[in-house]
Amino acid sequence: MSAPVFLAESQDLSHYVAGQFFELDGEEGRHAGVVQRRQVGEALDVVDGAGHRLRCVISSVNQSHLVLEIRESVQEAHDPYEFVLVQALAKGDRDELAIEAATEVGVDGVVPWQADRSIVIWRGARAAKSLARWAATVRSATKQARRARIPFVEQPQDSKRLAQWTREVVQQGGVVIVLHEEATTAVGKIELSCATFERCCCACCFDCGPRRRND
Repeated sequence: MSAPVFLAESQDLSHYVAGQFFELDGEEGRHAGVVQRRQVGEALDVVDGAGHRLRCVISSVNQSHLVLEIRESVQEAHDPYEFVLVQALAKGDRDELAIEAATEVGVDGVVPWQADRSIVIWRGARAAKSLARWAATVRSATKQARRARIPFVEQPQDSKRLAQWTREVVQQGGVVIVLHEEATTAVGKIELSCATFERCCCACCFDCGPRRRND
């Protein structure tokens, strides 16, 4: 079983090497030491959200921080494809459940889509709060899945901007896949023609719950 993951997003982990010690403090350190009650000798990983991972063993535990002995320092390579989920805003927590599951299976980014007929509308303070909640969901799912990279969360896009974005992806050699309940081709049967990491495969989720009726 892989070791639990803790985030150290504000720190540069690239210069750490095996044999050194790392202090896990702040919210993550308190959570590990006080809430989870991690013990000396237990293994855990520290990641920076950008692909660097420190494989560690707990050397000492305090209420505010843990001191970790680094056993291995790893820079994880990018996958050959970048997968981005375009998720329409939905009532309740359906959209958050979707991006949580997508993060756990490996997407590299999430784009909120304000569909024309969506009941949910992000505006002003609500938009900022909702976007922050999406980012927190993705961050939590990253730890749950024990990933070293945190998927990016874009600013919300309306249908016009999304259409332009998908055109740009295709023009750059990427692939856009539309997920629809009436589709006859399974996602697993779609051939990806992308050749480099810079080219994206984008999964667009269109069927996301109740919509407003047309006036």
